[in-house]
Amino acid sequence: MKHWLFLFVTAFLGLSALAQVDTKIELKGQVYSMQGREGLPGASVSLFLSKDSSLIYRTYSDKNGLFKFDSIRNLEYYLLLSYMGYNPVFYQIRRSFRSSVVNLGIITLASKQVTLAEVRIIGNTPPIRVIKDTIEFNAKYYKVRENSVVEDLLRRLPGIHIEPDGTIKMNGETIKTILIDGRPFLSDDPSLVSRNLQADLIDKIQLIDRRVKERDPSVLDDMQTEKVLNISIKKDRIGLWSGSFMIGYGSNNRFAVKSSVNRFEANEQLVFMADGDNVNGFQNIANGGGILRKWTPNFNYTKDISRRVTLNVRYEIEDSRRSNMQSIDRENNIGATYYYNQEWNQRLDNISHAISTRLTYKIDSMSSLIYSSYFAYGRSLEKTTSDNFIYGDQNQLLDSGMLDNKDKRDAFSLSNGVSFERRFGGNRQKLNVEFSYSDTKRVENGFNFSNTLYAQVNGENRWDTINQFNRINSKYGLLQFMITHTLTIFSNSSLITSYGMLRYNNPFQRTTFNYNQLSHNYDILNDSLTSSIRSYIVNQFGSVGLQMNRRYFDLSFSFMVMVPRLYVKNPSLNDGSHLSSITVLPRGYFSYSFSDSKRIKVFLTGNQILPTVDQLQPITDNSNPLFVKVGNTNLKPGRTHGVTLSYNSIDPLKMRYFNVVFNGRVIRNQIINGIWLDSLKKQTSMPINIDGAYELGVNVDNSFPLKRIETAINVSSFLSFRRDMNFVNEVKGNNNIMSIGQSIAFSYRYKQILSVFITGSINYYRASYSNQQLDATDYLNSSFSFDGNVDLPFGFVAGSNLSYIINAGSKTGFDTHSISLNAYVSRAFLNNKKALIKLQAFDLLNQNLSVSRSIGPNYIEDMRTNVLQRYFLIGFTYFIKQKKEANSSN
Repeated sequence: MKHWLFLFVTAFLGLSALAQVDTKIELKGQVYSMQGREGLPGASVSLFLSKDSSLIYRTYSDKNGLFKFDSIRNLEYYLLLSYMGYNPVFYQIRRSFRSSVVNLGIITLASKQVTLAEVRIIGNTPPIRVIKDTIEFNAKYYKVRENSVVEDLLRRLPGIHIEPDGTIKMNGETIKTILIDGRPFLSDDPSLVSRNLQADLIDKIQLIDRRVKERDPSVLDDMQTEKVLNISIKKDRIGLWSGSFMIGYGSNNRFAVKSSVNRFEANEQLVFMADGDNVNGFQNIANGGGILRKWTPNFNYTKDISRRVTLNVRYEIEDSRRSNMQSIDRENNIGATYYYNQEWNQRLDNISHAISTRLTYKIDSMSSLIYSSYFAYGRSLEKTTSDNFIYGDQNQLLDSGMLDNKDKRDAFSLSNGVSFERRFGGNRQKLNVEFSYSDTKRVENGFNFSNTLYAQVNGENRWDTINQFNRINSKYGLLQFMITHTLTIFSNSSLITSYGMLRYNNPFQRTTFNYNQLSHNYDILNDSLTSSIRSYIVNQFGSVGLQMNRRYFDLSFSFMVMVPRLYVKNPSLNDGSHLSSITVLPRGYFSYSFSDSKRIKVFLTGNQILPTVDQLQPITDNSNPLFVKVGNTNLKPGRTHGVTLSYNSIDPLKMRYFNVVFNGRVIRNQIINGIWLDSLKKQTSMPINIDGAYELGVNVDNSFPLKRIETAINVSSFLSFRRDMNFVNEVKGNNNIMSIGQSIAFSYRYKQILSVFITGSINYYRASYSNQQLDATDYLNSSFSFDGNVDLPFGFVAGSNLSYIINAGSKTGFDTHSISLNAYVSRAFLNNKKALIKLQAFDLLNQNLSVSRSIGPNYIEDMRTNVLQRYFLIGFTYFIKQKKEANSSN
């Protein structure tokens, strides 16, 4: 009887507890504007379960700002309240044990015009927030191993892809601009930060879509956009030193040194980084690209000198030596089929210094002035040797030769720019004036030696030897002016007009001397290869456009008229040419928000393509006698017209991300290299204008978790079709290239014990040619990679990286597969794991290869490049982990 009574009481208490858990409550409140002190109708109110951030319900406030959730479980939640034009607010809700009705009262939202310091955020933030053109990731939800860098964190974010060389991409678009707490980091290489800054410093990561003109008002294309990466530092790490020092040495005299020291204050940022290695950047150790040894110290400093003045300074040095060995197999069609084989060796030594400064002065609340400057000096020495062979369609030798070239270059660059902005007319008008100039000078001394055999039809052979010395002096000057006026014509709508001018000045002088067998010096002037050319490009432009910003959509439309004038003069011959044209470029942008997390965008783009200085100058380049190049003074500017349609959807709570982009582009007056073949099978190329090129494409990215945030899948697909034009022996043709690809990435993390990252991809390419003898070709490239690490007993960590690449459809010797297997074991020690010792092994199977294929307008080329192969390296790393001291009372 006692047992039955015990079971009855236990069951009763359990049912009572269950009933208490399942008690339903009513949740209500009111959304108010902080500025107007009035209810906000139609505000989005989302209810999330606190324990896993899953979305439970979503509703909208009524005309008085009131909202209500009926009969919800008595658990812990948080609310996300958002309204167009206002900063969102998160409100944490505790479990209620006393009442079935929970009234949150009035919750105020602040206008986005209010500074961040005035906004109060209540409760916890979710893993992802979407604020118009910004996706914000809360770093604390994406766990990485201790002592990880920012790149390890970025790999876990949906929609982000990291290339082996450190390039950061989102939706297929490369991220080139990086900010730290909203301040510019003066470098066009975000991997400098992502591979050096410690992940435990990061509070939030924002991916921002913005117009390039917001960063650089001198940009002509007012519709051009870019993706910006903004890193927010944790508040408790402000004012502390952080970073790391690493040194490693291994077999085959391989070494790697890496250091990073930084400190972030509210009004000051200091970042110092220095890398040195002979293992291709250390992060990209087992991949292709030749063998590289480099030292790259750099320093970035930002300081708010006063409330109105901010200074940014960056100084960087690069000292590098690259050794390339390539085997090239090219199938050409220039009226007939020819095969070109080349064994190519290059040694390139380079040293450069560069300093960038940016001074921002806020004159008053309505005016600001920005001054920027850049100075660089570089010296390089390039040595190139190659053996070249051309075969006919019957495998008969047509031409062969060798070349041995050496070039020494010195280059100086200097640029300065001023940007002034002024608001007036009751803040309804804005005037922006830009002025900048830059000057680059290059001095080059080069030796050009080649020995070429031309096979004759009659069976005889003809030898041609070139032994020359070239002295080149060139300058490149750019003067730019732009003025833009913005007038607010009615609420949230502006009329924008602008005028600008760009002036390029490019004097070029080359003196060529042949080798004198009698004096054993280069003292015989070669008149045919000696010339003095001065090129001018004066490009004037004006535009008018309308910009509208509404609650659910943004609209911009403009017309730009460009009038370029091209001048090419030969002062010594008193000869020259002059070309001018008028180009009209319509541009447009439309964005519509279905909700805070779903948006469609349409871009209408148009750009002008100006010829380069090298393309305009009618100077012969015979550094490879089998492929001679010459400029064209009659080139006209080209232009492109394109349209891009994108749809983006992101669910911040379910961690789902979807993006699809359709794009198309037509090129008019495209500048390509026309090719002519003489009786000796020697090719001469010259840039010409041609019509007919276009491209179409679609990219799809989809990211979603599997039940838990520690597991995620990223799927990417693309399909593209491109039509390129060619011009061979006065005959116009084209080649069509279709490509389709699919990739998938899977990541899994179990606490701090196990981490796995798996990727796979397959890409198919097909090229076909008109009026040429090249057959349609199919090419397949697929890859698989595994990257994982696991905790072992006694504090050890073991990791491995496996890459498997298959190239199918290439020529014999290039149709290969390769396996690269790397592994390491490490152990942290000292207090707070400040020190780490790591033993690494690279390319354990000794099978690493670098094989690639490129498809041109009249050729298909396969190339093999030398790579690093098996070696071992042991390294020691010390981490700077400064902590804030507790306040002491006196």
